[in-house]
Amino acid sequence: MITLTSKRLKLIALDNQLLTIWSNNGRNSMENELGLKPSNMIIEEPFNTENKAALFDFWLPMTSKYPHYFGWFTNWEIVHIDKKIVIGGLGFSNFPDEKGHTQIGYFISQNFNNQGFATEAVAKILDWAAKEPALKCVNAETFKDNIPSQKVLIANGFKQTGNIINEENNEIPIINWQKLF
Repeated sequence: MITLTSKRLKLIALDNQLLTIWSNNGRNSMENELGLKPSNMIIEEPFNTENKAALFDFWLPMTSKYPHYFGWFTNWEIVHIDKKIVIGGLGFSNFPDEKGHTQIGYFISQNFNNQGFATEAVAKILDWAAKEPALKCVNAETFKDNIPSQKVLIANGFKQTGNIINEENNEIPIINWQKLF
């Protein structure tokens, strides 16, 4: 387990053992193992579906395959220090590739939105990631209409690099972002 602490938050990188507890016994069991109160987060789609798929299809197999680098392949719980409750999650898509790139994703429970928690958590995990010599760039994506998420990225030094427009699927356009190290 890796733990990072900021002013209001603790970020906990879930190792394979904690992920296994979550997958076998549920999120509340994993939170109990960490000494936290049950979170009962309010998560909008598509984040809820993505988290469930990531647990089984990515976090568990990748933390098993790369135990020494698991922080790059797992969910980091965003814990409100005073309340001792998980209020969101964030993580990377992989250890930096041959070009030194990875991607970041994050979410905050709806009942904790618009309080600066995502900005604070992203800043802290980027400080951790910056210590990796192989890292050259972190990429991110936001829906075009997700202004709060765009503000999180801008506050953390990301620059917009382009749009992906999904007109044929009638999907909301996506904005690409990048932060160089």
